[in-house]
Amino acid sequence: MTGTNRHSLLAQQLLVADKTEGEEETQRLDVGQEIREENMREQSETVYQEAAVEAIGEERSEKQQVERHRPSGRDKLHLPVGETKREKSQNWSVGLSVGNTGGLISGNGMDESGLLQAGPTFGGKVDLSTVANGIMEVPEGQELVFRDGMPYLLREAEQITDISHKQPLSFGFSVRKGLAKGFSVETGLTYTYLASDVKFAGNSEKVSQKLHYLGIPVRANWNFVDKKSFIMYVSAGGAMEKCVYGKLGSKSETVKPLQFSVMGAVGAQYNINGRVGIYVEPGVSHFFDDGSDVQTIRKENPCNFTLQGGIRLTY
Repeated sequence: MTGTNRHSLLAQQLLVADKTEGEEETQRLDVGQEIREENMREQSETVYQEAAVEAIGEERSEKQQVERHRPSGRDKLHLPVGETKREKSQNWSVGLSVGNTGGLISGNGMDESGLLQAGPTFGGKVDLSTVANGIMEVPEGQELVFRDGMPYLLREAEQITDISHKQPLSFGFSVRKGLAKGFSVETGLTYTYLASDVKFAGNSEKVSQKLHYLGIPVRANWNFVDKKSFIMYVSAGGAMEKCVYGKLGSKSETVKPLQFSVMGAVGAQYNINGRVGIYVEPGVSHFFDDGSDVQTIRKENPCNFTLQGGIRLTY
């Protein structure tokens, strides 16, 4: 009996040991499965978060591209957006102006005798073929004079006792091309009207003298203030003008020589928008003597104050 009990006890202990080992093994398997499942859940969450972040980034990028290429009101009108200062300064401009090219009126060009200083009016060289036996007939209203050793016929012109000049009036069309660093060059076409009232000796009535000039100016400009809505600049240059028509009373007045001048001015321009601006240019001009006998304000006052104003379109 004793041996049988011992075998039974031993079998029970082995069975209990096997069961305990089985339970421990099962527990180890369960813990490993839980760890693997936890790792899989963490990996799944990480992949999901990365995918969500990538999707959000792509969505933002698409929105930015749409907003970047979305046409604005200015794009629909084909207007430039964000034009740089360099591009702006190198545009073309067209201007229309009105003003005066004369100045302060002082004196009337009279000498101490009360007669206007004027050079002789020559009728032309003497035709020696009309001379017979050393005698030549001088036409009525002319006299024979010698100039540089050559005989000339001098017309007896009426003497001017008084002359008063009116302020000149000018209109201009200009084209300006912008260069780098605020510089620009400019040319165009100007029309100038000069008017004077002339009084001759022996006549109490005044006669109107009217002269019409066309000119071509050439100038260089520099913008020393260049803001979006306001520009200030200095200009320097010259002009060449030609009298295309003139009258003294009912008679035609001819001024054959060209009129040359130099000028300087300071201008200010206010831009109403990106295309249209209004400007004013006070300045000084000096007119050179054209060598003719016609008296104008430019001969009495060669250095004249000028004032121009107008509108300028920029493209």
